Amino acid sequence: MPKLYYTATSCGAANFMAAKASGLVWEAEQVDLMTKKTTRGDVDFATVNAKGNVPCLVLDDGSVLNENAGTLTFIGMQGDSNPLYPNDATKRAHINNALSYTSAEWHAHLGQLFNPALGEEVKAHILAIVNRKLTYMNDVMLKDKEYVTGSELSIADFYLFVTLTWTAYLKVDISGFPVVEAYFKRMSEHPAVTSAQEAMASNPETTA
Repeated sequence: MPKLYYTATSCGAANFMAAKASGLVWEAEQVDLMTKKTTRGDVDFATVNAKGNVPCLVLDDGSVLNENAGTLTFIGMQGDSNPLYPNDATKRAHINNALSYTSAEWHAHLGQLFNPALGEEVKAHILAIVNRKLTYMNDVMLKDKEYVTGSELSIADFYLFVTLTWTAYLKVDISGFPVVEAYFKRMSEHPAVTSAQEAMASNPETTA
């Protein structure tokens, strides 16, 4: 069976959430990104994924997926009909579009704020970009929607949600973006999220 490597607070957690919500029973193991070791087997993670990042999904044929756009869509395509990634071309295109935005436009900029070496001028520049992205999400992407692509939860929601959890730590204030804030609260309380968070706390051996 496939094996998912992730951490409970990085974007890799979105994949655990999606896999669990999809009813998949895959092997799973958390990674210590500081030591670059797996947390149960103490394996050098570079021997699993040369990029050293999570998510990392090792498939049955031994090949590796290590980008959210690849791992989450692979999860969504399991089974004949997964409501988190409906077998409908238009719906999938909108979900893919949301995944791309979250990765390239939101995560790519927000994630830079984790760098402790940033100077104040550079940090201010990045924060201005982050606020523009939040404005787009608030006024366009999430406007009049329960979830990213409409009224139905999708794999894209788990990715966006996990990245939004970083805003408090990074001191990015989302209170001025009421649509985003309401979405974040809704996702925080969703059973698919809370059950996955509870499971991840024990570093389970599977995604069940």
